[in-house]
Amino acid sequence: MTTMKLLTANSVNKSLARYHKSLAARTLCALIVGALFWFSPILANAQSNADRIRLNRSINKCWHKQSPDMNNGNIIHLWDCEDGTVSNRAYFYDRPTGYIRSSVMPSKCIHKQNDGWKKGDVIHLWDCEAGPAENKTFDYDARDGRVYFRFNPTFCADTKFIGFDNGNPISVRLCDHANSYTIADPKSNSSSNQSSVPCSNVRLGSETLVLEVKTGNLQGGGSSATIMIRLVFEDWDTGLFTLNSDRSFFAGGTEVIDTGIQIPGGCNRKGTDIKSILIENKGSSGVFSSDAWHLESLCARSSLTNVCGSPHIINKWINGGGTLNMGR
Repeated sequence: MTTMKLLTANSVNKSLARYHKSLAARTLCALIVGALFWFSPILANAQSNADRIRLNRSINKCWHKQSPDMNNGNIIHLWDCEDGTVSNRAYFYDRPTGYIRSSVMPSKCIHKQNDGWKKGDVIHLWDCEAGPAENKTFDYDARDGRVYFRFNPTFCADTKFIGFDNGNPISVRLCDHANSYTIADPKSNSSSNQSSVPCSNVRLGSETLVLEVKTGNLQGGGSSATIMIRLVFEDWDTGLFTLNSDRSFFAGGTEVIDTGIQIPGGCNRKGTDIKSILIENKGSSGVFSSDAWHLESLCARSSLTNVCGSPHIINKWINGGGTLNMGR
């Protein structure tokens, strides 16, 4: 009888232990589910505040990737802002570089598909550090709202077709007819991912500015007078300096000149992409003569690199005593 009571008591204790374990598991599960429900509004709110390129005339329309992947060549088109995954529609304007970066993968940027300037040229996703600067560098000011191509501000990035239907591709368009947008500047939660491209434009103390000067027009050798020049980049400029002193630039040739001007350091410097140019041909007589200089193009690079990026096309005569002022 005593043995029977002990067996019964042991069975009850084991049942109670199993019940308590089951209850604890159910309680833990309920807590996890409850926590997920409690946090879900916060997560949704974080997504609703993600970076956008929002059409001002129809604020429920935004730029999206056509496909959810981050592959090069993924077309950018117009779509409902709150439709699809956040990674498709999250972008920010990286003001120091002029790039429009993906917030979820800042090494990917908005590019035009082809070199040159053709209306309707497709806008797509591509590696930020690949391709010529003219394809991926933009000027954006919220007061205007247009997304200008920095190297040819006649053209903007905008919808290809009239109307704001889903799927309307973003392409190269004349700015006179372009829509305005609201684009986010980088936020802490998006720019923190830029570790994949850390300080990609850092300039070293030993770096100096090198110019590749190409002259055209085979009628003459160009100026043998003193050329004064000032170049303005995104966040620094050279000041007025002497490009050459009583030395001819011969037609059809390319002069490579290390200016000796040190490129400033710091993260995300614009570096050597020219924003504006001022040239003064001091001449010797101040009249159209051998002092006239035909400048075909000017390209700036670092003394630590051998490749010059996209040349700044000029194709203009600068007469003795004359000036040339280009850019914005």
